[in-house]
Formats: sequence, C-alpha cells, structure tokens
Amino acid sequence: MIDVNKLPTINLQLFMKLLQTLSVEQLRKIPVEKLPDEVPEHFAEHLSPEVKRFLEDFNMAKQMARMNEYNENISLFGK
Repeated sequence: MIDVNKLPTINLQLFMKLLQTLSVEQLRKIPVEKLPDEVPEHFAEHLSPEVKRFLEDFNMAKQMARMNEYNENISLFGK
C-alpha cells in the first residue's frame, strides 16, 4: 500500500498533463492535498466534460481543506 504522506506535491504543469491523460477515476485517486492549489480557468476550456466536473469537485475540496486548516489554526492560535 502506498503511503500518501510520502508522495510529493504535484506541480501545476504536471497536474495539467495528468488532466489530459488520466481518466477521472484515476484522477480521483490522487490525494487532494498533493494537488496544486488551483488550475487556471482558461485551461479547463479544452478538457472533456467529465474532467471539467472533476475540476469543479477538486476546487471545492481544496476550498474546504483551506477552510478547515484556517479553522484549526484559529483553534490553536486564536485570531
């Protein structure tokens, strides 16, 4: 079994290539925390509808992760 904590963070250039080559099922297996923070919107114009939906889900998951991290920091350190 792969230890996802040991996986390197995927940079934007590599992620964009993965979006063009992997299936949505394969993309969903990548831990969200290892993906770049955002993908330029103009890039999504050239992707399939399924991958566009994946990107929408990805963006939502990244926003939720940032909110959770922010809330944890407030709990630990205060405002």
